Amino acid sequence: MIDRSNAEPAVAKPSLPLNEYAGVYNDAWYGPATIRLENAGLVFTLDHTPKAIADLQIWEYDTFKPTGATTPLKTPSSRSR
Repeated sequence: MIDRSNAEPAVAKPSLPLNEYAGVYNDAWYGPATIRLENAGLVFTLDHTPKAIADLQIWEYDTFKPTGATTPLKTPSSRSR
């Protein structure tokens, strides 16, 4: 089997303008997570874990992967409202 976990996607383009992804998302385990537009890019933070912060890089359509995370985060990650 071919490992494609690190393969680049065919289309690295979001399906919405970046500001449309900004907001507060809620997770039963992690609690609220905020995605905000900053310097023309998206930044992810876990509200109850201030050290958990990462820039979000578009992977494909509505899937983003964290980069430069201060706390280890799984990649790629996908969030939908």
